[in-house]
Amino acid sequence: MEGSDCFNPPANCDDGTLELPILEYDHSLGCSITGGYRHRGDENTELSGIYFFGDFCSGRIWGATQDGTGEWTAKELLATDLAITAFGEDEDGEIYVAHFSQDEGAIYRIAEISDSSSSSSGGGGGGGASSCFISTAAPWSSME
Repeated sequence: MEGSDCFNPPANCDDGTLELPILEYDHSLGCSITGGYRHRGDENTELSGIYFFGDFCSGRIWGATQDGTGEWTAKELLATDLAITAFGEDEDGEIYVAHFSQDEGAIYRIAEISDSSSSSSGGGGGGGASSCFISTAAPWSSME
C-alpha cells in the first residue's frame, strides 16, 4: 500500500489485517514521509504530546495531535530546506531531526518559540504560540 491506497495489487489489497496510517498527504506536499516521535519532554511543554513527522523531499515538518475521539489532525509547523531522514528522541523526551547531505549532514533539535520574529537554523521558520523552530544540536562529523 501507499498510505491508505492499494498499490500492488491496485485494488482489494487490505484483508483487514493491515494497520492503516493515522495520517497521509498527497505528492503535492512531498514524496517520502519520515515518521517521528511524540514530544514527551519537560523543556518545551508547549510541544507536549505532539507527534512530529516530516518529508525527505520537501523538508516540511508537521505536528499531529489526537483528539478525545481518537481522530488525528496535522498542521504544518516548519518549511525547511532539510532532507529529513530520521527523527530521534533523547532521554528527556526532546525531539531531534536528522538532515542528510553529501557534504555534511546535521542533527537539529526541535524547540518551541513564541515570537514570530525568531528564525531557525536549517531553513525553517515559524511564529506564534505553540509554533516551533529547529536549533543545531550537532553536525554528523562531531558525533563520534
